Amino acid sequence: AATAMKQGSNQGLRFMWFNEYKRIITKDGQEPITPIKSLFGGMSAGCFSTLGNNPFDVVKTRMQGTKAAQYANTADCFKQILAKE
Repeated sequence: AATAMKQGSNQGLRFMWFNEYKRIITKDGQEPITPIKSLFGGMSAGCFSTLGNNPFDVVKTRMQGTKAAQYANTADCFKQILAKE
């Protein structure tokens, strides 16, 4: 479950950011997007998804680590991290 949440949030944030960026840059499809603007959009989408996805990645890593037995499940891992860190 933790890996699915991490991957799902990562891809969701990336596509959401890039689609919104593309909509703004092209003025709702009225203008073409240049390769350099597309490159910048992809790079910024990657940065945004990494920042937004970090909490899910921490939980995934903890759930796969050597101390994973201290968590009852993914939700418990989230709760313990929020309470202690």
